[in-house]
Amino acid sequence: MKPWLCQLLLGLSMAVAATAQSYDSRIWIPVKINDQPVRFIFDTGATGTILFQHTAARLHLDSTPLPQSADVVPGNIAHLLTEPVKFTLLGKEFTDLKLAIAPDPPGPSNEIDGVIGWPNLSANNFLFTGANLEINLLHLAPDNLSSWPEFAEKSDHQVLSLRFPLDLSGQPAYLGVDTGSPHGLRLEHSALEAWRKAHRNAPTTLNAYYTPGSGLVVSEEIWVPEFDLHGLKLNHIPMGPMNPTEQHLYPPGTLAVIGLQGLRRLDLFHDSKNQIAHINPIFTPAPPYPHNMIGAVFTPENLSADSLLAHVVKGSPAYKAGVREGDVLIKINEMDVTSWRTTPGILPLSRFFYQPPGTVLHLTLKRGDKTFVAKVTLRTILGPG
Repeated sequence: MKPWLCQLLLGLSMAVAATAQSYDSRIWIPVKINDQPVRFIFDTGATGTILFQHTAARLHLDSTPLPQSADVVPGNIAHLLTEPVKFTLLGKEFTDLKLAIAPDPPGPSNEIDGVIGWPNLSANNFLFTGANLEINLLHLAPDNLSSWPEFAEKSDHQVLSLRFPLDLSGQPAYLGVDTGSPHGLRLEHSALEAWRKAHRNAPTTLNAYYTPGSGLVVSEEIWVPEFDLHGLKLNHIPMGPMNPTEQHLYPPGTLAVIGLQGLRRLDLFHDSKNQIAHINPIFTPAPPYPHNMIGAVFTPENLSADSLLAHVVKGSPAYKAGVREGDVLIKINEMDVTSWRTTPGILPLSRFFYQPPGTVLHLTLKRGDKTFVAKVTLRTILGPG
């Protein structure tokens, strides 16, 4: 059995991640399996329809055994197949369909039952409205498209990739569109490094997230008031580096992958007949952006380790309170976090770091043989203004 090629940047925080949003950052699609409603999200960065194991168990679906071995590279995950099911998507019924079953992402959340990937909806015209994260299927194109920049779709790719107009170099450049990602703009590494050198004082925090193929990723998150991406002008977006999964799934020459927090700053119409997309950036005032307000995350060294180690941005609230790289987190206020793997209610830790500015956290930490308490005051790091 071959690995199922699929990207699952779902915004599903790993158990110790600090990337949870305080509002719903997903695009839900009405789905039924054997006439039972399930909660699927639309993910233009996934190559097929995926059912998570917890949902298959809840629906009492039989499945094939796991493969004995699978060559899992970034973006690839081994999968099972369900028994034939009746699958209803947007009112259309498919019978005797076998669905791929993916392992549940780490963490306690079971609110997402599965994923509708790009190939399943790519043959439809739709209008994506960024302000409210809505997708509406359309028979006719909107009237005002003449003023929206046009991007050709890379039709031979299994995820949504849009080609920028060719520049003087003549080399193709692409923008990946990933509605399954909760992030803003994930920039190609050399481009991000060049931008950082020119903007050394840009507001920065950290988030941590998990994706199949990439595993646990700790990433900086920067606030960008204005950004010119190969002629596409974006504004008021969070930005960070592309991860290995994105680098693997999107075509060579991809400059950036835009997730839902970036897509909130534009409208997009997909013309399936002509295989093009029209993009209209939004320049209205941006709403406040929920983010990690201590500038640090605490993650295990690997997925089997128990100690939660600090990653911290210099100059952040956590850094100013005395938190340093590699410190081991023992408590948040009075809550002992050392049993995070086995004790319900400890996770996700991100709920503490997304509280209102001015909130005070007492972090008990260990550095070598020394245990100490850091008093951290949350403050707004990213966002408009």
